[in-house]
Amino acid sequence: MASDIVIRASENQQISSIAAISPYSTKVTSNFPRDLLLTSGQFERHLRKHSLKFTQLIDPAANENIEYSNGTVRRKASYTKNTGHVSVIYSPHTSREIIEWFDLTNYERPIWATHIIWILVSLTIITYGLSRLQFSKAKYHDKQKLSSIRLTIVSVTSLAIALFSGLLDYQLFSLFGFGSIAAYFGLYGLAILILCKEARDNLKNFSLYSFLKLAVAFLFLTILINQFIGSYYITNHRLYAFLIMIIPITIFCVAIENLIAFSSTALAVLIRIMPIIGFSILLAIFPNKYGVMFTTVPIYIFYFLVFGYIGKFQRIQIGSYTTGATNGIFLTFAFAATNPIFSV
Repeated sequence: MASDIVIRASENQQISSIAAISPYSTKVTSNFPRDLLLTSGQFERHLRKHSLKFTQLIDPAANENIEYSNGTVRRKASYTKNTGHVSVIYSPHTSREIIEWFDLTNYERPIWATHIIWILVSLTIITYGLSRLQFSKAKYHDKQKLSSIRLTIVSVTSLAIALFSGLLDYQLFSLFGFGSIAAYFGLYGLAILILCKEARDNLKNFSLYSFLKLAVAFLFLTILINQFIGSYYITNHRLYAFLIMIIPITIFCVAIENLIAFSSTALAVLIRIMPIIGFSILLAIFPNKYGVMFTTVPIYIFYFLVFGYIGKFQRIQIGSYTTGATNGIFLTFAFAATNPIFSV
């Protein structure tokens, strides 16, 4: 869609040349646009054929990776080896192709001048430091570990119950998909709390003061991610999405953190990944309902690699309920800020 928008926008006379990555458009003709580079990943066979067809409009014998011109129109359909729909964007070969097409000057940067590396290293160090902050002077001790068999049964049963969310059909505020996310994770969390009495009993150990301190630490990290990595703000309809999901996802995070606290390390890993396995099943079974929300999967994974890493150590100090409540708010924030919004 983005490449089609770029091509259509080139009707503006101030745009003289276009580079479209992984392009698909119904706007291209034999004389429009007049200067067009179409570059795709090697594994995007359909898009490669589509791009080559556009080049063959000015030369029926045209092949890939060769520039063609009929005097007024210049066109090239190229591909980058060993890349797909996402990796083609970040390939150095793709960058060089675009730079040559626009006749720009290429400035090679040594690794010490590549700022993204140092941003990631710095954020990793900051995340490590935040995980070791003492938010509570007293050590928190969860109840003794529960039976692995019982915890596995609770987790699997909760997953089975959550999968029934695919049968629910409601969309709040006309925001496609966010109600489905809320229903799935909310049912998952409620099932755990119902099936595991020990998880409910920990509620009395919630600490508002520790929660606020951890929330401030998470907010600090969120601001850094927004500033140096990508957009992490919620405004307008994203605020509605946040409000739709905040209670169900917080219930889920509180429940899952408690279940993990009672588990061995190996079982904790399984309990952490099972919710996303279930959501992937819903993506496969109900593509029309969940398909466009596939970004929920990487968001969940990357969230717990960063914020979950901090929470893992803070859970020992401030308890599962306090850590889970914080994760609930910020995971909801991540879903609302980065999932695509439709039907607004």
